[in-house]
Parts: sequence; C-alpha cells; structure tokens
Amino acid sequence: VSVRLQDIDTQTIISEDRPVSVQIFNSLGGVGLGTVGVTSHRLDRGQINFAQSYTRAENIYVTVTDSTGLSGSSPVFNVDDDGYKRLQIVAPGEIVEAGVASFDATGKSGAPTRYRSGEVFPLTVRAVDQYWNLSDTTSVGRVRLVASDNSFALPGNPNVNFVPFVNGRRTFNGFLTDEGTVTVTSYDDDDVAKPEQAVAIPVDPPYRYEITVPANASTGSNPGFLITVKLIDPTTGNVVPTAQNRIYLTPLLENLAVANGTLGVPESQVVDGAKVIPQNYDMVENIRIRVSDDFGREAISDVIIMDTGGLYYQVTV
Repeated sequence: VSVRLQDIDTQTIISEDRPVSVQIFNSLGGVGLGTVGVTSHRLDRGQINFAQSYTRAENIYVTVTDSTGLSGSSPVFNVDDDGYKRLQIVAPGEIVEAGVASFDATGKSGAPTRYRSGEVFPLTVRAVDQYWNLSDTTSVGRVRLVASDNSFALPGNPNVNFVPFVNGRRTFNGFLTDEGTVTVTSYDDDDVAKPEQAVAIPVDPPYRYEITVPANASTGSNPGFLITVKLIDPTTGNVVPTAQNRIYLTPLLENLAVANGTLGVPESQVVDGAKVIPQNYDMVENIRIRVSDDFGREAISDVIIMDTGGLYYQVTV
C-alpha cells in the first residue's frame, strides 16, 4: 500500500510526518470482517509504503485517516483466496464465516439443524484456503463423506460419493440412521494430506409406522380386507402430515418367516402421512404384514387369521 500526503491543487507531496490509522472496508462500505495486518502507520516526510494483509476474499478498499480527520481511500480491488488448502463441510443451520478471526477454528457460525433418522438433507463440502475462503476455481479431487453410524455405506446414500469438486463446492444429499449425534467427516481421497473437517448432526428418533389390520380375513379379492398405514411422530403421537413416500408390503408368517402366498397390493404410497389400502391374500395361512420404505423404516402388523373364502368339492374320475 502506498500513501502520499499531497496538495489538492498541485498534487505535490507535503513533507510532514503524521500518524495515520488504516482501515479496510468492503465494497458496500461496511467495515471489513477479515483480519487486517496493518492498522496504523506513520508518514515519513509525507509518504509511506507498507505491505498489508487481509484474511477475507472479497472486494475491498483501504482508507487512511489522520488525527485531523483528513482521510483518503484507495479504489475498490479484489482480494483473492489463497488456493485449495483444506476441506470445509457445511450443514443446514451453519453459516460460512470465511476470514473472520472469531470463527477461525471452523470457519463457520451457527449450529447444525436437527434431522429425523431417515430424513434426507443436504451437506455441502467446500475447497477452501487456510482462512476458509472458497477456492472457486477448484474442480479436482475425489470428495468422500463418512458417517459415524455407517449410514453412508448404504446403497445410494448419499446420492453421490467419491466425486470431484465443481467450482470449489460439492453438495451431497443423504440421511442418517442412528439417534443421538452422528459425526459426518469429509475427505479428499485424491489428496489425503488436505485436512478434513467433521460436523456433528443431531438426529431425532425416526418416524414409525402404525399398521391396523383385521384380526380375521378371508382369502381372495372378494371381499378382501383393509389395511390402514400411518406414519407417526413418536414424540407427539401424531400423523406426519408432510409424508408422501412410497411403502412396500410383504406377507410374513407368524414366526416372521417369508409367507407362502402373495398380497394383491405389494406397494402403495402414503398421502399426508396415511393410507387405507384394500388388500387381499391368496393362501389359507395366518400372516403378518411388514411395511417398509426407501428410508430404511419398517414395521410389522399383528397376526391376521386368514380363513377360507369359500369351500367346494373337486371331483375327478
């Protein structure tokens, strides 16, 4: 940074020694949130050159002010990031605080949002410099997420894994299974020397299915029987009104072995958290019905005693 005390008309340097304060502002005029290396200096015969540093990648300008109130500002210029040095993982509820000294440990403020076991949510991994500034030219690496409950080892969870950055970012959509706190850690498998970062996600108990079935039913499609499936919030006991997911129905024997017959409706979809399903079964054997979904949730009904839908004699000669 070069500072000159000049005459307003002739632009000649005024040879005075004056102390000046040094401030950095962002392009909107707000005080820069990054750490400023030099905050004061002294003119030597009306001028000074000094090396300045700033930790936040953004458009800024430098202002100097002396004790008389006289001030001057540089043009706006851009401070770039210092390149890809480490990984940062950001969960919903967290805010990136790049270059801010009070958040130097993680580069983030806020706290991760609570999620339900089995509930899909996004996680964003960023390629950042040593001050947590985004290295937005980075489109390399092989970014991998690992969850402490091993849920990210399930097929298709998260939606992608072992993928490169795109312009310094990569967003993953996945779900966790264990209740309590689950730690998710980001790695770059193409450069294991890059420091990883982890985030602790609070996980609430999963929603559970409540299945209502008749104690007795007849085989065949006429009249069949009704199954009521509800997705319940275990905390409140209420139906989850936002649930619109697909469910799968599987017949089991009383001892939970696979049943011998076939259900007429093997899959359906809850609407606003509930579904009444006209159902039928084609074997005379007592069964239970397992309800499962794509999020790993499942429940098993009480026993249904299957009676014959009618008798006849078969006579052969």
